[in-house]
Order: sequence, then structure tokens, then C-alpha cells
Amino acid sequence: MSYEQDVILARDGDRDAFVRLIRHHEGSLYRVAKGMLDLEADSMDAIQEAIVKAYSSITKLREAKFIVAQEVKTVFFNF
Repeated sequence: MSYEQDVILARDGDRDAFVRLIRHHEGSLYRVAKGMLDLEADSMDAIQEAIVKAYSSITKLREAKFIVAQEVKTVFFNF
């Protein structure tokens, strides 16, 4: 399944597609959070919060290419 298909499925409520999207970006989410926060626990909290916010707002996502920006922005502005 393609990335764009997963975005469409996730927007339509497919949790498995959302999980695939998060797994695709987990490395970049971790690098951003770890680069901004000193403590491992704070990094993990920021990532968890970003995932929850991304999931709750994915229905508003207009274009597939913006999902990473949305997640990173959430991590950045949360802490």
C-alpha cells in the first residue's frame, strides 16, 4: 500500500493505516523531540502527545505530504 493511500485510509478512520504512517515517521519524530528536549522521558511524552494530536486532527489533513510537518509542528509547539 502506498503512503498516499495510507493517508486517505487514515483520514477515513483506518487505525492500521495511521499506525503505518506513524511508524514511517517515528525516526524523524524522535530526532526532533530529542534535539529539543534533554530528557528521554520528555522526548517520549512529546512524541506521544504529537501522535494523539495528529490522530485527532488527521481528518482535517488536506495533502499527504503535510503529515510529517503536522507531527513535527505538534512536537515543537508542545514543549
